[in-house]
Amino acid sequence: MQKQIPTVGALNVYYEAQNWSVEQARYWAKRLIQRAALPDQVAFRAFIIEQTGLKPGEKVLELGCGTGRLLSDLAAVTGHSGHVFGLEPQPEFAKAAEQHISDKKLGATAEVISGQAEDIPLADASIDVCVAQTVLIHIPVEILPKVFSEVKRVLKPGGRFVSVDQDIDTWIIDHPQRALTRKIIHFNSDNRSADGWTGRHLKRLFKQNGFTDIRVKTWTQTDTERESYLYEMAQRSALAATLNSIISQEECTDWLKELDKLAGDGDFFSSICYFCCGGTKPV
Repeated sequence: MQKQIPTVGALNVYYEAQNWSVEQARYWAKRLIQRAALPDQVAFRAFIIEQTGLKPGEKVLELGCGTGRLLSDLAAVTGHSGHVFGLEPQPEFAKAAEQHISDKKLGATAEVISGQAEDIPLADASIDVCVAQTVLIHIPVEILPKVFSEVKRVLKPGGRFVSVDQDIDTWIIDHPQRALTRKIIHFNSDNRSADGWTGRHLKRLFKQNGFTDIRVKTWTQTDTERESYLYEMAQRSALAATLNSIISQEECTDWLKELDKLAGDGDFFSSICYFCCGGTKPV
């Protein structure tokens, strides 16, 4: 008997992240730290900061700061006259972010606070800029209006909100098995985040939630190595699709074998598109 296909968002790995086991949290923290060190991710964070228009002396909130790499970059821009808050519900991620801030000697200008994006523990109109890097894509769609409401509450009039999220249907993998590759990507898009189409929804979400001066720019991540994030994401997605009977075990084995051969020949190629949307809280 074939398994029932999961509902949209049902397999989002970041659901209830605050309740993960320590082992699971440390695994993902390690992956995030490794990924953040890659040159393209360093450039990506610089791109995000550029879109915020961040200035020295401003107060910043990062939603879901994870292991703190963007948080420290933000603090470097705001300087000693500004302050950066990193909101993080996952305890092990928060510890990693605090350690990173300490290692960078940024404790006077940056801090990690515990909480959820739908209940931000900061005062009204206390923040100049709010930033979210691949966070909204993991928040259940029914909670998003509350998140936007909270962001507007803590922003000063004229404050800016910038969110960057993938659109997982833009994920491409160069692989000879086209139909099977599409199955794996579409399964990943529909089930392994809250909404894999979040990137394409951002402009509409910002408008619906009362932001003005809305602008959207794109960033494309391209990976060509076996050790890359998108290569491992392809492996995980194929295995998850197999566990949920989207593809057969034989199909998965053959697909992964071809993927491995491409990588071994130096021919692995994959990319995914991120949408960076910014808006302003009306004065």
